[in-house]
Parts: sequence; structure tokens; C-alpha cells
Amino acid sequence: MVKKILVMDDYPAIVEIISKELRGRGHDVTTASSGENALAICRSTDFDVIITDFSMPPGMHGIELARRIVVDLGKRPKIFMFTTNQFSLEEVGPYISAVFQKSLDLKLLETAVEA
Repeated sequence: MVKKILVMDDYPAIVEIISKELRGRGHDVTTASSGENALAICRSTDFDVIITDFSMPPGMHGIELARRIVVDLGKRPKIFMFTTNQFSLEEVGPYISAVFQKSLDLKLLETAVEA
């Protein structure tokens, strides 16, 4: 099934790699380069999945983005966060569906998207 996915990271190369993989599997992918940009896009578009980086200097980080999408906008997409830090789901709060390490395994991500 085709999913509508938002991919956000402050590193364009990471956005490109993830987007290319997901588009290659037939998904409809939108990209954002900051938390603020992603939140603005989410105001007008509903997504099945949002993939966000944890750390987004100098602005809104991934956990805050997830909270604002769910609480402020009232939307409930699956939200996947990737990070170089070690976090459990309990540590990142109730709005994140899964946490992936930054050395991202694209097959693992695709399995999570398809679930």
C-alpha cells in the first residue's frame, strides 16, 4: 500500500537517501529541512508516516515536532525518529512510534513503514 510520508533532516544527503529509497518502493514522499518547515507542511497535509531526526539545530528537535503534530494539530501519524544517541521509546515520549540509530538500516525502516 502506498503511504504518504514526510522525511525531515537538516542534512540534505540523508533526506535524499531515505526519500529515494521510499519513492523507489512506490511511496509518496515529501521532504522538509527543519522542524519548523515540517510543522508548516503538516498543517496543510496529512501523512501516514513522519520520519524525523532527533537533533535539528538550531530549531525544533524531533520530539518537539512530534508533540506539536499530535497535540497542537491533533494528527496521529506513525512518527519514526532517528538519532546518533541511544534512546528507548519510554525516553522519547508517547508521540514517537519507533527510534532508529542514525546509521539507518533502510530495510528495517521500510518494514516499519509498511507495518
